[in-house]
Amino acid sequence: MKLLELVRGLQGISLEKGGEEEVSGIAYDSRRVERGDLFVAVRGSRTDGHLFLAQAVERGASALVVSSDWQFGGGELSEVAVVRSTDTRLALAQLSDRFHGHPSGRLSLVGVTGTNGKTTTAHLVEAASAHCGLTCGLVGTVSYCVAGREVPATRTTPESADLQAMLAEMVRAGCEVASMEVSSHALSLRRVDGCDFAVAVFTNLSQDHLDFHADMEDYYRSKERLFTSPTQGGLGARAAAVNRQLQEMNLVAAGLAHETKNPLNIIRTTAQLLCQNPTLPEEIRTRARQIIEEADRVTAQLNEFINYSRPREVRRGTVALSRVLEELRRTLSHDLEDKQIQFRCSDGLPAIEADEQLLRQALFNLLLNAIQAVPAGGQIEVAAVRTGPSQVALEVRDNGPGVPPEHRSEIFKPYFTTHPKGTGLGLAVVRQIVLAHGWDIEYVPNQPQGAIFRIFPVRVVSMAA
Repeated sequence: MKLLELVRGLQGISLEKGGEEEVSGIAYDSRRVERGDLFVAVRGSRTDGHLFLAQAVERGASALVVSSDWQFGGGELSEVAVVRSTDTRLALAQLSDRFHGHPSGRLSLVGVTGTNGKTTTAHLVEAASAHCGLTCGLVGTVSYCVAGREVPATRTTPESADLQAMLAEMVRAGCEVASMEVSSHALSLRRVDGCDFAVAVFTNLSQDHLDFHADMEDYYRSKERLFTSPTQGGLGARAAAVNRQLQEMNLVAAGLAHETKNPLNIIRTTAQLLCQNPTLPEEIRTRARQIIEEADRVTAQLNEFINYSRPREVRRGTVALSRVLEELRRTLSHDLEDKQIQFRCSDGLPAIEADEQLLRQALFNLLLNAIQAVPAGGQIEVAAVRTGPSQVALEVRDNGPGVPPEHRSEIFKPYFTTHPKGTGLGLAVVRQIVLAHGWDIEYVPNQPQGAIFRIFPVRVVSMAA
């Protein structure tokens, strides 16, 4: 491929000298340069590829990609073709993708990110693909696999030049699917730029890699790139399009649910009139009462579904936890008094960074869940447990029966409920809100009995005076 053809139209890349040179490969390590390669000088944490330009040329590099601010010293490099880039890491990814013919576009590429569970999930995707009769390549922490041939892994996600070469090999080997672990390092260092992800998977987010990332917010933002569209600086073009379609379908379904409430209200009103008519036989009045109960049940489910279907757009601000919880105490006062429940908040609740409206809804759902669970005279406590210099975990604790072990993996799934009149969406909504903030939520048994629902890591703005 001609150098001019390779660089034409790429973001932040300009041809300074040359253009007719034939490029036979892409290299970023001067020790691995072969004759005809395009050498991309990348600045790393320990060294700078610009310091090895002469070695790359000595080994036969046909052209060099350097940073826009790099100054040549002359000598033997004056005759080499030169490409300038505002970001050579991004250039390495873009050039590698183009050189290999955009291989990810010819695969159903599944990207899996998250603090824990990436390897397991990526292997499950590979196994599920094989079960469906599809040939699947694998890129992960343990190994790289191309159509059944395993290669030891050097890092979770390879450098972009190696990754694109591997994806191209998968295409040649007849792979239809590729399952890839995508680390936060890879997302930050542009290793997967140029990849066309058909599906993006998020496992969880907990404190990790803070030796590389400035803070948890930076860690979260790096992973977020896998799910946002290219217009927002992300990578999830196809995945973002699918997400938009699902959101639109969700909104349509929510609209139909809202419309269904109108005839239900008419049915309920008619049944109520029948129920209140003393001249009608008791059998008809009993049936009317049953219709009212069923209409109320379905209406409650529709309301929960409409709420569940609403997009979660987080508008972060400073939220005083003590004030929000006092407002919720007043809102739920009837329910608390009805069961004579003792409700308390731990001392020194901080102000945190969150969307106040969404946080209030999540805490309301958790408190209502606890009220339903605890016996008369039970106890509910909300606490903020310090987990780092500027982080807490929010805990809603109760002394109810707790969640049986066989149900603990199901409780946050939509429509799962153990309450006879429950909709199964209360905790699912909580999880939606938690993930929208970039937090995580877990259930742990309380001691000596009961439940603890823990939301973490939540950023503290200021501790209580």
